[in-house]
Amino acid sequence: MQKKLLAGMSVLILLAALVGGATMALFTDSVTNAGNAFTAGTVDIEVGDDPTVPVHVYNMAPGDTYNGSFTVRNAGTLELRYSVSAATAGPLFAVQGVAPGNTPAVVALTANHTNVVLAPGGLATVAFTVYLPLTAGNDYQGDVGTVNFTINAVQTANNPLNALVNGGFEAGNFTGWNVNFPELAQVVTTYQADGGGGPIYTASEGGHFAVLHAGAEDVYTEVSQAVVLSAGQTLAGRAAFDAVDYLPFNDDAAVVIISGGPLATPWAKSVAVVGNYGQSAWESWSWTAPVAGVYTLSLRVRNVNDDSLPSVALFDANVIQ
Repeated sequence: MQKKLLAGMSVLILLAALVGGATMALFTDSVTNAGNAFTAGTVDIEVGDDPTVPVHVYNMAPGDTYNGSFTVRNAGTLELRYSVSAATAGPLFAVQGVAPGNTPAVVALTANHTNVVLAPGGLATVAFTVYLPLTAGNDYQGDVGTVNFTINAVQTANNPLNALVNGGFEAGNFTGWNVNFPELAQVVTTYQADGGGGPIYTASEGGHFAVLHAGAEDVYTEVSQAVVLSAGQTLAGRAAFDAVDYLPFNDDAAVVIISGGPLATPWAKSVAVVGNYGQSAWESWSWTAPVAGVYTLSLRVRNVNDDSLPSVALFDANVIQ
């Protein structure tokens, strides 16, 4: 055993001697790339030439619609994605009196308001309408209302729209969704159809769901959210309809998939389908993306041919599968 160990040691020593005795002459050179600097980009959104100057509209009469717009500019160095929300205040936008004259003014965002992408220096025009229904009663004479628009922007780099936020409304609110008429949209735990005399709805899953009330004539009350889908991914959810109106006032509700324009309608109901003052139960819907891209999920309801007896749509359990 001792001889074997000694033999092993002699081999190691020999290898060391061979390495130590080798001579090498390699040409070498080096250079230093100095002064490298890294600067964080900026996300900076601007509104118009002077966002502190408000718009004033006077002498609105029942039936009038004001069409307005403002410009959004990316003043930062990073590509961004923005969404706009509208908040109303004042008696002109509040429910007053008794039906049928308790229909306040409503504001709707109509163009370039949801998940709009802007390159640095890019511009977009956000369009909106303010409508005073023809059925507004005398309680609204001389009333004043204000609308505040809030633009929220976020970088697009490393921030894809690949998740449906608060799809089942379990936050108890519309976090993650764009709502065009906040006064006509609710998140609830129960809803009784037909003005309180019909069937009672509870959440199809979880404890909350969205209830959207129709508003101005032929204008959709809408909540929407944009998502990035891979080809073959599926959007799914559940929906129900409460027809508070009767024919020929064919109020309707729908789930619409948008990509550049309306692309698909995987669920729809109307007075003609459920009958005068009828309801539908919770129904499942689904839609599969044919190609990868950004799609907007729109949940909506509207009055048709008048703005009285507004019908109601219920939505829940929206997911990406």
